[in-house]
Amino acid sequence: MKIRKVLKIVGIILLVVIILLLIHTIRNFIIVRKLQNNITQYANSTNYSIKSIISNPNKTEIAELTTTMFYKKDNKQAGFVIRGKGQEITKISMFGLSDQEGYRTYIENGESKIAKIETEGGFIMPTIVNGLESDSTWHTFISCFFAYIRSTVVNSKDCYIVSNYPSYISLNPVGKNEYYIEKDTGLMIENITNDMISGRDYEFDNVDDSIFVEPDISEYIVQ
Repeated sequence: MKIRKVLKIVGIILLVVIILLLIHTIRNFIIVRKLQNNITQYANSTNYSIKSIISNPNKTEIAELTTTMFYKKDNKQAGFVIRGKGQEITKISMFGLSDQEGYRTYIENGESKIAKIETEGGFIMPTIVNGLESDSTWHTFISCFFAYIRSTVVNSKDCYIVSNYPSYISLNPVGKNEYYIEKDTGLMIENITNDMISGRDYEFDNVDDSIFVEPDISEYIVQ
């Protein structure tokens, strides 16, 4: 009788745990599917800009800060990277067309000005990132089992913090990995991977053609 009673209690506990895990997973699944649906209105945009700031504030050495601005308008693309470490600042500008091979890169570091002309390939233009992308509904559901999702506010925007969610953009599955995703748009506005913080701002349908005007290449040493 005692053994049967103990087994009954264990069975009830296991049933409660399973129900709680199921509620946890279903809640996360509903949230993630909504975010995935919200971002679809931006995924195919051909006129947008993305500002990204990457920092390592917890490093013991001199903090490094990288700011990137990427612009796309139809088939025109431009990218600007400013990397600072201490008093050293490097500026990189890239220009190309998405429907053609090749691109131009202009590098400024102090008084040094170098231009590189690539005739093959194209520079990597960031797209509108779906931080919760998956290849199937089942994959999404399984990922939601492991995920921890809670609400927060970032720069006056209502967001979800999504932790431990296995996705295609998880470059570092070990350690801290958090996505801050805006509720209304599904856009990832911040990503924290261990000591690296990457913040993003987006603008749509207002990229001006003047941003694609390249520097005077005669002022650069062409390599």
